[in-house]
Amino acid sequence: MKIQGMKFFFQLLLIQCCHFISSAQNPEVLNGYQSVFMPPLVYDNGKTDIYDIRKTVAEKLVSCRVPLFLKEDEISYEAMKNPCAMLHCLIGNSQASGTNMSMINILFLNCKSDTVLKCSARAEAHANLPETRNSFIQATRKALEVFNGYHYHSAVSPPSEPDLKSETGEDDSIAWKASRKLRWDDFKGKAVDDDPADALTYTANQTFFEGFGVGSRFNVESKVTCYFIKDKSWVKTGKESDYLLNHEQRHFDLAETGAREFRKKLKQAIFNSENFNKEIKKITDEVHDKYDRLQEEYDAETNHSRIEEKQKEWDLKIDRMLGDLEEFR
Repeated sequence: MKIQGMKFFFQLLLIQCCHFISSAQNPEVLNGYQSVFMPPLVYDNGKTDIYDIRKTVAEKLVSCRVPLFLKEDEISYEAMKNPCAMLHCLIGNSQASGTNMSMINILFLNCKSDTVLKCSARAEAHANLPETRNSFIQATRKALEVFNGYHYHSAVSPPSEPDLKSETGEDDSIAWKASRKLRWDDFKGKAVDDDPADALTYTANQTFFEGFGVGSRFNVESKVTCYFIKDKSWVKTGKESDYLLNHEQRHFDLAETGAREFRKKLKQAIFNSENFNKEIKKITDEVHDKYDRLQEEYDAETNHSRIEEKQKEWDLKIDRMLGDLEEFR
């Protein structure tokens, strides 16, 4: 009989044995895992858990306080983020050839498909369904006797998100905030004398995203932060006016607009395990190319801030763009 369970597909071997057997290991090995997912028990004829094997196992695990997911759409976001902290419990029965005996197998597998714990017992098939079901329930309970007196506890903390500030270096960069405007003392870089601009604002988007999935569910966690990089930004001596500083601030604001559009596209995208890398690259390239072009247009139309009417137009335009994407701030 085939046991189907998300990423795992197993064909249990028929076990030739004429006497009752049961085997199990210590359930303490489950401690430290954050949760257990138990896929549906589906038989080759399409019927599900006709002998109440899965139901019996679920009831026992719940009584032992094991964090159990019985449906794919019930799996928590935290569990999806760290699939190797979740075990899969696969359940099935296989009939021994030439006998009326059937082996109940309960397997707990980690993300590498290694068996962490196995419980099994032999049941007897009868001529009618009610008696067979009762025999299978009793055998399942026998296999689960090792859980008697066991209470699950977890020693695993969920993985922490990377510290973006420490990785970037807070002293060397400034994350975009509406309340934190640029100052001339933020521009630490060496000015380029022959550059047509009087100042340069260097920005960078730091992105963190990860795709993770269980079965047909696929989630993407993402974080996009727009930074002003101090040691790559500069101003020529004697050019430090409030007017020019506004022009440079607008470069930073425009970069933040790009970060917001990136967040929007990530949120709206439909990802799966097959298209994740391709779609991420596509979105990244689209946003990068668009906002590189806008930054160039901004400098060209304002002549690096020198055309005041155009500067005013871009001030309004960038404010409007930020406002349109406010929900993705």
